Amino acid sequence: MKLLFDENISYRIINKLKHLFPDSLHISKVGFVGKKDKAIWDFAKTEDYSIVTLDEDFSELSLLYDAPPKIIWIHQNNLTTNELVEILTQNLTTIEAFLQDQDLSCLELFA
Repeated sequence: MKLLFDENISYRIINKLKHLFPDSLHISKVGFVGKKDKAIWDFAKTEDYSIVTLDEDFSELSLLYDAPPKIIWIHQNNLTTNELVEILTQNLTTIEAFLQDQDLSCLELFA
């Protein structure tokens, strides 16, 4: 499961989740901080990543372009990195099922 974490999530999450999502990246590691969402979308699609975000923008792109990439949208701002790790860990089975389901494009998690 390759996750690409949006810039609204701390890059520190990568080390905290590498045991669950070892092939994941933060957009800062690929030079996409401050880039338009569509450029990030295109990169994720080309490189087979699913995008994890805290904002609605990628969900809207998902409605326009469909998957891939798949979107994991966490509905809660102002989360600490540890709180976000906990949400993703608690929802691991749901995330795995979502990523395997070809008919789904956006998973919304509520904190």
